[in-house]
Amino acid sequence: VEFYTGIGDFAWVVPESPGRVRIGICARSDAHSLFNAFLRRRLGKGHEKRVLGMQSGLIPVYDPRVRTSLGNTYLVGDSALMVKATTAGGIIQGMLAAECLSRYLVSGESYEKAWRRRIGTDLLLHLAIRRLMDRFTEKDYNRLVQIFTRQENRRLLEEFDRDYPRRFLLKLALQEPRLFGLARLLLRRSSVRKGIVAGEGT
Repeated sequence: VEFYTGIGDFAWVVPESPGRVRIGICARSDAHSLFNAFLRRRLGKGHEKRVLGMQSGLIPVYDPRVRTSLGNTYLVGDSALMVKATTAGGIIQGMLAAECLSRYLVSGESYEKAWRRRIGTDLLLHLAIRRLMDRFTEKDYNRLVQIFTRQENRRLLEEFDRDYPRRFLLKLALQEPRLFGLARLLLRRSSVRKGIVAGEGT
């Protein structure tokens, strides 16, 4: 698995079989040209003939102000912006919210309160982490990679599910004080970009 920062938000190359890979990027703007440039760089001349298929789509960014119910209409998953701002993934969050909705429909419990209690804090933490990462320079990313070459830090990430950062972030920060230095970037640099992220891949 290959992972790149500095190409949009990030780019990836993931093996699917011995002879096939999935290649993609996640970008805030100009996704198509960034993706084509990445393909040329990664696959070389004549890469067009090697592409089996392409797809792209919009990825919503979590907004804690979102309203997810009105009358008999309820939003779940991507339509409710229940997407991790760090990785642009949201399958687990959508399924957990669907559980909350099914309980509401049976018991009358507030759907809005139920999903926020279950996944809202973690979605907020992912958003805060994304805001921090939006301020990273290449040097900052290199520092972060160096921090996680330490065995204790890697073990903590392997032990805890990264869908739920509230379960391990404080422990990780206390274990690795250098992370506080990176966190200060939130105070030093410009405000986070907002809006829709475009994803494109093969």
